[in-house]
Amino acid sequence: MKMKHKIFFILMLVFSINTSTYAQKHDANRFKTLKVGYITETLDLTSKEAEKFWPIYNEHQEKIHQLRIIESTQLKLKIRRNGGIDSLSESEAKQILARFIEIDAEIQKEQSELYENLKNVIPPKKILKLLRAEHDFNRRILEQLRKRRDNFRD
Repeated sequence: MKMKHKIFFILMLVFSINTSTYAQKHDANRFKTLKVGYITETLDLTSKEAEKFWPIYNEHQEKIHQLRIIESTQLKLKIRRNGGIDSLSESEAKQILARFIEIDAEIQKEQSELYENLKNVIPPKKILKLLRAEHDFNRRILEQLRKRRDNFRD
């Protein structure tokens, strides 16, 4: 392979990685913006409520993200790096399962803390609407992803 071709290949590889990373961040920001808009509209937050609600909610979301996405993903990668579930020793499997259970418990605890903290900011009816809004938003996003996937296949 000629030197020009190698340089071109390396530049294209770097460009594609940067573009992919940018697209993922852009999609995450777009997702977050859509979710904020959907929740704000559904809960019909006053400006005073929104001022107190969003810092509490965003902190909660960050903790959930850390647990559900980052820690769970690390555990799944550990399983994959070790050759899959069937390649784990019983001891390793026991440790990983225990951590998954801990993560679930921490997520539940975080959810309870969120509701307790929000009781001082918005009325209980709006907290219930929040639960429904999160569920509905996630369901709609999944439906859109399925439609895109199905349209892509056609």
